[in-house]
Amino acid sequence: EKVGAILASSGAEIDGMISVAYVGSSVAATLLRNLGDKRINVHPAQPRAQLMRTLQSYDAGIGLIPPTDLYIVSSPTKTLEYYAAGIPAILNHLPEYEALFDESSAFFCELTAEAISAMVSRIHSMSRKELQQIAHKGREIVMRQRSYAVMAENLYHFLNKQLLHRTDAE
Repeated sequence: EKVGAILASSGAEIDGMISVAYVGSSVAATLLRNLGDKRINVHPAQPRAQLMRTLQSYDAGIGLIPPTDLYIVSSPTKTLEYYAAGIPAILNHLPEYEALFDESSAFFCELTAEAISAMVSRIHSMSRKELQQIAHKGREIVMRQRSYAVMAENLYHFLNKQLLHRTDAE
């Protein structure tokens, strides 16, 4: 909701078109719709097949998360989904993001209206090829480190190690 409010408050400074997918009842979606800015499109929830087609037209996903106690230690599932779909993301500086991505694989910015506006403008100035290169680097990272197959294997080894450690202690 905070990100939507930032976009709504800084819409005039953003150079380019913004498409935002929100569930229709969200407060941020209402704020964005009420701006009446023709550059901002707010989409309702979509069936999976339609969503996959729509996502391919996006330049970047928004993975901006407030740095609360919960989010500082959580895994950014939506951001990983963007990258798995081949879409780079605008991210703020959270430990989990910084452990996975760098400037060549993500669009890092501060969680301020000015920084987000500048990043959206930067993205709109980039070619499709440049965006795809960043998305490809990020997707490789996600598939190598955070795919379900990799996480299942890591969990198996972690639990097995715990079990062996426990058996040795007994």
